[in-house]
Amino acid sequence: MRLTPRFLQQACRITFYTRSTCSLCTTAKGVLESLQTKSPFYLIEKDVDMAHHKKWKDIYDFDVPVIHVEKSSAAEDGNPSADQKLMHRFTEDQVSSLMEKVLASSR
Repeated sequence: MRLTPRFLQQACRITFYTRSTCSLCTTAKGVLESLQTKSPFYLIEKDVDMAHHKKWKDIYDFDVPVIHVEKSSAAEDGNPSADQKLMHRFTEDQVSSLMEKVLASSR
């Protein structure tokens, strides 16, 4: 699916903090990929082990996987509040509910 500018203004952006050697991250990515086929969103993946993501490694080194959910028109490197993120294990329903909450709060 091609994401249009109008879609991106009305959709959520999910930033996925991960690492390649993390089995929980692999499971979480599967949850996000499955959900994306049902409720499209813009996904940004950041491997905390990459040198240019050191800021996020310092924050989430022992907590990956983590997702930040925000309205896609928000600033990319903003720091969402605690009620806009999920950590470790999460289901499609939990992510979907958080997406709905974020979109509802921005109306």
